[in-house]
Amino acid sequence: MVKLNRFVILENEGAQEMFDRLLVIVGKIRGLGGQDINDHKVVKIMLEAYSPRNETVVTLIRDKKRFDMFTPSDVLGRILIFDM
Repeated sequence: MVKLNRFVILENEGAQEMFDRLLVIVGKIRGLGGQDINDHKVVKIMLEAYSPRNETVVTLIRDKKRFDMFTPSDVLGRILIFDM
């Protein structure tokens, strides 16, 4: 769980790589019985990690209607679209 609490995007890492690395960590935690990590928590972790890279994109995503219903894949897609 400590790895997840300190999750950041790495210097030379793109959004897709960050997403893939995060899902590996989340999968391991869930595999060990950590069921308290739902999709919305993963979304929050993604946006917190990505915000130093582009705070505007994070704000635009958080301001969308039904943000609380976004899946991690939804958020990744929006990050990739905004950062083109």
